[in-house]
Amino acid sequence: MQEHPILSAMDMDHFVWPFFAPSHRELARDFGHWVRTELSEFEQDEGGNGRAARHIFELLAGADWLRRTLPVTRQKRAKIDLRDVCLMREICAFSSAIADVALSEPWLGILPIALYGSPSCLLTRLEHGLSQIAASLLTG
Repeated sequence: MQEHPILSAMDMDHFVWPFFAPSHRELARDFGHWVRTELSEFEQDEGGNGRAARHIFELLAGADWLRRTLPVTRQKRAKIDLRDVCLMREICAFSSAIADVALSEPWLGILPIALYGSPSCLLTRLEHGLSQIAASLLTG
């Protein structure tokens, strides 16, 4: 498989910095591969009416990548690893502007609930409202 031109040009040297653990390097490798495989069709997409962003968000959710950014159970809220989120956003941004928007805007929109809402409220939103959250946040 041919390397995605933008991701192959992405400088990966910072993954060896001491505040990145092996789990972050593994995430970057796995998510980067997934993005190259699943999101390459959106490389030139400017977004327009929001359909591409909603579709990318649904792909991220369907592949369970969004759970990595907001880990939660019914009993407690897990600590959000912002390094994971930043790496995922960086990889999306190198893939395409619309992939960056598709990950970051809904995530920022639900962040207050993730930080200050009850774990059951967040889990309910994640289980039943991902498409609605994405649609409302991505279309204004």
